[in-house]
Amino acid sequence: MKNVFKYSLVALLAFGACKSNAKKEEIFEDKLMECTYNSFEDKGNAMKQLIEDYENQLIRENVLLSKEGASYLALYKIIGRGEDFINYPSKSFLTYVKEMGVKKNLKGLQLCEQVAYQDEALYNKSTLKKLQAIRKEMTQQVDLSPQWVASRMLTVFEPSDFDHDYYKLKAFLLFDTFTEAKK
Repeated sequence: MKNVFKYSLVALLAFGACKSNAKKEEIFEDKLMECTYNSFEDKGNAMKQLIEDYENQLIRENVLLSKEGASYLALYKIIGRGEDFINYPSKSFLTYVKEMGVKKNLKGLQLCEQVAYQDEALYNKSTLKKLQAIRKEMTQQVDLSPQWVASRMLTVFEPSDFDHDYYKLKAFLLFDTFTEAKK
């Protein structure tokens, strides 16, 4: 019996070691964000910090329950139903961005998009590709409201999407829009 336990423990540790050394799957949105960050003078360090700080602020203010994707999706559902948030952010994300005075290289940003979209196989697997279909619908929508946008995005998003800065940024901007519409 002791030997079975030992072998099981060794197998578990070996599997864990192999798993932790496995290459993380490349995500289109992460590739796009990394290039975008590199187009900033400070390589995006201030923006990365702002994203983390703003997310923490939303949690402190009880707008988000946690950093988990399910917490973001819960807010999308509230927006999609046209309900009010229990708490609203004390300050918009865009206000912080403007206050930071982040300098970006527009040519660098355009180049990022060109380079990222050249990896067609990676793009085709992305959530962003699915969101592009919604973006096309938006151009035909007469009454474009945060509720409509959120409800459509919910058909695409999964909790794991919010592990990526790209979708956190999208969420912060939608929260800003929703908050302004409720004023």
